[in-house]
Amino acid sequence: MNDQDVERLFRAHNAHLVRYLTRRLGDRDWAEEVAQETFV
Repeated sequence: MNDQDVERLFRAHNAHLVRYLTRRLGDRDWAEEVAQETFV
């Protein structure tokens, strides 16, 4: 998987993942950090 593929996945799924993680974790900043790490 190249960088463009990862970028495409990130753009397609990040917002949904952050919303889900925010509900589960109860903290948007933490959710954004976890989501970012998912794609690293």
